[in-house]
Amino acid sequence: ANTRFESLQGDVFRLQVELASVKQRTLNAEEGRRVADQLLIGKQSEMHELESDYRRKEAEFEAANAAVERTESEKKESESEKKEAETRLGEVKADLRGMKQKLDASQASVKEGQATIATLEMRKGEVESELKMARSDLIASNESNPNSRW
Repeated sequence: ANTRFESLQGDVFRLQVELASVKQRTLNAEEGRRVADQLLIGKQSEMHELESDYRRKEAEFEAANAAVERTESEKKESESEKKEAETRLGEVKADLRGMKQKLDASQASVKEGQATIATLEMRKGEVESELKMARSDLIASNESNPNSRW
């Protein structure tokens, strides 16, 4: 009977250690999710800034393009003004391409952040399930040995 009690006591201790481990993993998963949420918020903010900059550059591009078209249609303007407008149009196009690349990279980063959060949510569910099972095992162990002080 004493060996049975010691065995049950060992089982209870093992279950308590397992329960503590599961709780710690739950805390770690939640902290990871909080960090991922913060990173996602930062990336979304960056994406919104880049979208705004992109739209501004797009408007600037359209204005420069209109200026080029005006320059071409108005023969009164000098050839040097036309070249300046075309040069500016080229600069704006290059800026626009760069902004588009940054926007695409930011959108990909946001998608990665969302995937990370989904993975963390799934892992949190698994850890919570493990926690419930460990608690059930501990309760069952206590019920099968009512003399135990656990």
